[in-house]
Amino acid sequence: AIGSARDAYSLGVDRIGRRLVYAAFHVDADIWRMPGPESTQEIEATPFIRSTRNEGAPSYSPDGLHVAFRSDRAGGSNVWMTDADGSNPQQFTYEEWANQPQWSPRGDAVVYQRILLGGGGLSDIFVKGLRDAQPVPITKDGSNKGLPIFSPDGDWIFYCQANEQSSAGEDWEVWKVPSGGGQTLKVAGNGEGPRAVDDRFVYFHRGPEAFEPGQVWRVPREGGEESLVLSDPVWGMEWTLWRSKLLYIDRSQPGGPVMRV
Repeated sequence: AIGSARDAYSLGVDRIGRRLVYAAFHVDADIWRMPGPESTQEIEATPFIRSTRNEGAPSYSPDGLHVAFRSDRAGGSNVWMTDADGSNPQQFTYEEWANQPQWSPRGDAVVYQRILLGGGGLSDIFVKGLRDAQPVPITKDGSNKGLPIFSPDGDWIFYCQANEQSSAGEDWEVWKVPSGGGQTLKVAGNGEGPRAVDDRFVYFHRGPEAFEPGQVWRVPREGGEESLVLSDPVWGMEWTLWRSKLLYIDRSQPGGPVMRV
């Protein structure tokens, strides 16, 4: 264990592994900070980004100087940014509902999920550059998508998409699309996420039912044979990959300490 993370979900780790941020739900959800997997400090988690509204989905920039996160402090949920110490919060997107921000490998753009509240809650994937006034739609078919993440080379964006053809209508699949937009390609079936991508694999969550505790799996980025990575039960947004280390929140322990694999 690398520390106690009570009521935690949605993990993010800085580039050098000295700090770990996560969302914690009380009356409203805030973002807390604790020592990361490479830190030698023994410090309790402390509040990091908070307001009287909900914050979540924190993501460190590649250079470790900024944090992107979702917040509804201005009304509807949108992507915001702060400096690495949690100061200087600035609204970054101006959507009906934006969520799940992740940085590009070069730190010059953020990919996120945009939900159309007036369109039945369907969602697409958008990218907005730090210097751009308007975001760019990467997917455009209006089906239900989420949890986008760049590949380390920046060439692809992986995401999950609802399988509208399933009998329950709630099965999720892992897809990818070129980072500039283009043809979408299915990578794996029956998988939520993805939460991490490295040079060879995309890592995703698979549970008995959508958004239930399950296991972490991986599949080659181009698709192919899937393999089990973590058999311990874990919730879909309570794990992340930092370098070659899988970090997850172990709910079987009091207080849910963050464990390192």
